[in-house]
Amino acid sequence: LSSCSSDSITGLTPGNNKVAVLLPLSGEFGSLGGEMRNAITMAMNDQGGQLNVQFFDTLGSPEGARAAGEQAKAFGAGAVLGPLIGSHIAEARTGLGSGAPIIAFSNDITKAGSNQYIFGFTPANSVRRVLEFAAQTGKRNIGILYPENTFGRLALTAATAVAPELGLTIVSSLGYSADAGREGAASRQQAAEAMSEIRADIDALFIPDSGGRLREASSLAFFYELEPTTQTYFGTHLMDDASLITEPALNGAFFSAIEGTRAQFETRFATNFGSAPRLSAIIAYDALSMLASLYAAGDKFNTQNLTTPSGFIGVLGTYRLNSDGTVERLLAIKKITPDGIESARAAKAAFSF
Repeated sequence: LSSCSSDSITGLTPGNNKVAVLLPLSGEFGSLGGEMRNAITMAMNDQGGQLNVQFFDTLGSPEGARAAGEQAKAFGAGAVLGPLIGSHIAEARTGLGSGAPIIAFSNDITKAGSNQYIFGFTPANSVRRVLEFAAQTGKRNIGILYPENTFGRLALTAATAVAPELGLTIVSSLGYSADAGREGAASRQQAAEAMSEIRADIDALFIPDSGGRLREASSLAFFYELEPTTQTYFGTHLMDDASLITEPALNGAFFSAIEGTRAQFETRFATNFGSAPRLSAIIAYDALSMLASLYAAGDKFNTQNLTTPSGFIGVLGTYRLNSDGTVERLLAIKKITPDGIESARAAKAAFSF
């Protein structure tokens, strides 16, 4: 691909204010890319239009990401937001070159690096917070049931890394198929049954999954006598789903959660565009808002300013970028009850440095 389509929002303030946004505006992920563009447009309007923002279509492919990176370089971007897909980041960097920072919307922490930030909501953040809470409430021995998909494997890696630091022992970790069909259901049943065989050795069950799979996996664990009152259930931000309150196995389950102004933003976005935004769109809004706040303060888009220790406050709460390309987010803990989802522990107000 020698070129890719683009469109722009041009601000009024002259100077080094150019931001390139690399999104899949067509192809398989075109719908989500368009939603993210709408969120960035909202951020532009909210921040007063001081940035010169140009969108480049990655076409949802590695080749498109490289072409978009080349276009961003020709545009003279001082910072790049995107791409969305982790495996496309290297291609975008190849097209862009080594100058401007890339703030990618992916949650694949393995793609983090110097001048290359993973701004998506990563499993590592969510896992650390909920296991930290588990340790603080006296849990020591954990069993993990995880889906064999990208999120599940990254969550397992994160749990394995952080458990010793928190004084936790992972007694067993069992994967199950993420497939929605009969084979996947059988796999979840086998994993739950196998976990039940060591239930006397664990005091916590961690299931980093969502939706119907989470409901089924937890229900099967309950059926095989992994009692929530004995082996407390824990989850990630994916558990923040009001439809799960009807699942008896999850009564009393704790999970890490976003604490910010998400509900208000979702209402405003739906008013403007007709539907609630997905998480990736809110992340895109926060990313553009961060750059706009730096520019408004007269700060360049460099490592020193992007990695300010006090961080930034966004729709998804307080966060900061680290020099290794990772992002830390201050998360709350919530609890599922039959009457709804309740706050169990608020997020910290600020980083403790």
